[in-house]
Amino acid sequence: MLYDTELAYLKDAYLKELDTEIVEVAEEAGGHLVIYLDTTIFYPEGGGQPSDVGKIIGENGTATVVHAKYSQGVVMHQCQIEGTLAPEDAVKCRIDWDARYRNMRVHTAGHLVHDALMQLITGVVPSKGHHGNKPFLEYSGEIASTISVQLENLANKMAADKLDTYTKMVDLSELQRLSRFVPPHLPKDKPLRIFWIHGCDPMPDGGTQVNNTGEIGQVKIVSISTSKGISRVRYEIVDTKE
Repeated sequence: MLYDTELAYLKDAYLKELDTEIVEVAEEAGGHLVIYLDTTIFYPEGGGQPSDVGKIIGENGTATVVHAKYSQGVVMHQCQIEGTLAPEDAVKCRIDWDARYRNMRVHTAGHLVHDALMQLITGVVPSKGHHGNKPFLEYSGEIASTISVQLENLANKMAADKLDTYTKMVDLSELQRLSRFVPPHLPKDKPLRIFWIHGCDPMPDGGTQVNNTGEIGQVKIVSISTSKGISRVRYEIVDTKE
């Protein structure tokens, strides 16, 4: 496929609807129907963050997006389609905003917990993060479980301080210069971007984030455990509105 999907979610994570055009409708191995769009607001699964879901609405049909993934410059929207959708159709994309916003809060909370942790200990290196259901951070090195309360208190203080967050598109050399931790296997087919919370170090990131830490709500450290030199910090956000 000789085009790249324009990634509107990288420019505005709060965009809920988008008018765009279908480039192609195809059948993927396994029987999924896949829609390719000129521009998308659907975040594809990656960086530990789940993909967006929602609707693609045309004049003659509607697609329910059940999953989105990124491959070689394009976003593949796996869909269930009612009616007819075809290339060059003008469509309106509408994400499930409640699901997206929760993913944003959980993802930014992961960065917040990491930044709080880096203020408390040294000698560990981040290796993995998951920001969906049962979110966690993993590190090479040992983290004592006894710091759980201290870590939770510091993270919640930083959340209550309503610290601004920032993103910047970068090339590889700039990312390596600005980021304290650079993953050894950065994806070569995705745009590179850094994210940081005010007063903290930039980190490589491709997800959708909230504008300030006050939007996260309360953070809870569920557990800290270490096995075979790998420490896992499990966290969650406490939504007082639920």
